[in-house]
Amino acid sequence: MIFRNSYVTGISRPTCSNCYGPTKINYCSGGYAIRMFTATISGETFPLKKKPTIHDVICTQQSFDFKAFLNNVTFENYLYNNPQIPYCSKMAVFKRHVGASDGTASHHLTATRCINCDR
Repeated sequence: MIFRNSYVTGISRPTCSNCYGPTKINYCSGGYAIRMFTATISGETFPLKKKPTIHDVICTQQSFDFKAFLNNVTFENYLYNNPQIPYCSKMAVFKRHVGASDGTASHHLTATRCINCDR
C-alpha cells in the first residue's frame, strides 16, 4: 500500500470547545486516522457483497509479505488526552485491525509528521 502527499486531521476546529459534544459533532472520541494495513491473498471483489460500511473485514488468510509506505503525510489534532475538548479524546493516528493481530503489515514512514498529537 502506498499513501502519500496527504493531510489528515482528527479535529478540524481544535479551539472550538462548544463545537464538539453529545448534541454537536459527536464522532471524534476514540477516532483514528488509519486502520493499519493488512493484505489477504484473495480479498473481496467490487462491487462488495456486503454493506459498504464493513468493507475492511478480513475474509481469507493473510499474505506474509506486505508493507505500507506513508510518504509526505501530515496528521494533525490526534490527541489521546484533550483537556481543551474532553469529548474528543482517546484519538490515535494508527489503530490495529482487530481481525489481523498476527498479520499487520510493516509501516514505513518517510517525511511524515504529526502536529498537535500526544501519542
